[in-house]
Amino acid sequence: MQVNRSRENLEAAGITVVGIGFSPQPQLDALAKELGLHFPLHADTARDWYRALAFPPGRWRAVLAPRILRRYAVGLLHGEGLPLSRTDLRQLGAGALLRQTEIVQAWVTDESERRPSIAQLIHAAGGASNHR
Repeated sequence: MQVNRSRENLEAAGITVVGIGFSPQPQLDALAKELGLHFPLHADTARDWYRALAFPPGRWRAVLAPRILRRYAVGLLHGEGLPLSRTDLRQLGAGALLRQTEIVQAWVTDESERRPSIAQLIHAAGGASNHR
């Protein structure tokens, strides 16, 4: 995970990474441990953050995209279960860079290639830190 690998660069830029998920906290804790995350995951089962940031639900065509279905099929062929979540299925690919209560940058995308790069986030944070 790019954010995890870039922890030192993000911290040097004054960025604190926090993950928000809609699953209950015990599931998020298990996920963080499984992925070896260096940042906390917090449960927002009521989806208050998504509403506050005005993020829309993910599109069904993204959830059922051929690349996603192909990933599921390969997993099934290797004896893995389907990674379906009843709490998080359509809340895909959103994030925000905040300073206090100000949104510095926000993005909603179903494709990881369209998310801002670490360099872009650091640049945005550097621009924001000049206005503290």
